[in-house]
Amino acid sequence: MSFTIWLTGLPAIGKSTTARQVCDVLSTKGYPVELLDSDTVAGYFGTLPAWDADAGRDIIARCMAVTAMHLNRRDIICICAATSPSRTIREQHRKLIPRYIEVYCRGTIETARQRDTQGLYTLADTGFIEKFTGVDAPYEAPGNPELILDMASLSPPACVETILAYLRKHLKIASCPGNRARNV
Repeated sequence: MSFTIWLTGLPAIGKSTTARQVCDVLSTKGYPVELLDSDTVAGYFGTLPAWDADAGRDIIARCMAVTAMHLNRRDIICICAATSPSRTIREQHRKLIPRYIEVYCRGTIETARQRDTQGLYTLADTGFIEKFTGVDAPYEAPGNPELILDMASLSPPACVETILAYLRKHLKIASCPGNRARNV
């Protein structure tokens, strides 16, 4: 059984950390799983405006969704971490991917700034990055996500356990043999 977990939220809120840890747990249990992180995927599109919420991020998110759809068809679980600030784009993903689990990594801009190890918010504040989600570009919170993680109050292990509890309850995830995770 394959599915896609799509972690969405403000930049630097903890999506990638949570995605990596969920991927590691599922891989350890023997599930075939791929991690698609927008920062990594964006690196393959060197000339795209990767931080432009209106263009680059939407293109990258669509590429991730199509990749996830194809991986799911091959019975590979996909864990995606992407700001994907547009509710419309995420709804398109939901229509494309049969087992789409949207996880809203909810948090304030202050929490995201505190966690920002790359200094992205500082670059956006100075104008070096334009249309940066949370600074001068909007983030549209999901209307009806399967899960909401309160990133200010939950530790990374608690976020992972919340996702795993959802998978155990709704998808009956248990240990089984399989391939090791690969990161894309």
